[in-house]
Amino acid sequence: PQVVPTMLVGGGGRGERDLFLTRALGIGDRPRFEVTTHGPEALTPDALARARLVVLQDVALDAGLATRLRPFVEAGGGLVLALGPR
Repeated sequence: PQVVPTMLVGGGGRGERDLFLTRALGIGDRPRFEVTTHGPEALTPDALARARLVVLQDVALDAGLATRLRPFVEAGGGLVLALGPR
């Protein structure tokens, strides 16, 4: 089956929320999501080059983060924004 390298990016300190989403993405295998969890500082050009999907879970989307994500999305990368109190 196809593998989708996925970066789950959270604000930190929310392991239960990250675990829930990681398990939800792990249910199927067509495609199979290979999920790694990170803080926003991990969204470097090298890390983004290895991902096909980025999920921002309750992360404040400031101008710096948007600037880093723009080339990834313009090159066809997937981006999911999961809203929360941040």
